[in-house]
Amino acid sequence: MTWTDPAAAIPLFQTGDIFTEPNHKTYTIDNLLSVYHAVGSREYVEKGVQNSTTETSLYTTQPLIPGGTMGTVGSYTALLFGRMAQATTPTLLWTWRIKLGGSTVYTLSATGGNAVDTEGLWWLEIYIENMGSQSSQRIWGRGYKYPTGQATFPFTLSATSTVDTSVDQVFDITVQMGAAGANNYCYKTFSKQTAGKN
Repeated sequence: MTWTDPAAAIPLFQTGDIFTEPNHKTYTIDNLLSVYHAVGSREYVEKGVQNSTTETSLYTTQPLIPGGTMGTVGSYTALLFGRMAQATTPTLLWTWRIKLGGSTVYTLSATGGNAVDTEGLWWLEIYIENMGSQSSQRIWGRGYKYPTGQATFPFTLSATSTVDTSVDQVFDITVQMGAAGANNYCYKTFSKQTAGKN
């Protein structure tokens, strides 16, 4: 599936011409799948970790990136919103991991702020771009929280990976706390994903 300039198809679609199955696939179906479109399901159910030191996914069902969806120069985008607090330990260590195909492609660890932090809202954007090959990625991201407090927010990230996206791969984001506490938690409240070849 690649993008084909529809201008090249104009002579094929004159009045009286037959819109053949191969032309329909090339100029309609493949082109639609090449532009950015939703992949996987949006999640509106809260998912996260509280009072635990276990590494926990922020997804109820980890999104699947279908093989070939990104092509050689396309990308995958994940957007998440949530809420979090560290109300018992000001020096709590937070560890966020971004995973592609089961491999951790980026880890962000930072100690919480200098004071106890009440609940705040956060959002996170992750971009994965294939760099001329289906097995060579560059990853960018940014995250913000209001009100600020945890040392992990705000942040930006940049990383590389060599995951083969020509086959199905699972995407995931996990959170892990360095100490348990009834009032220490992080939940994702909404997420969505898009992907395309251009």
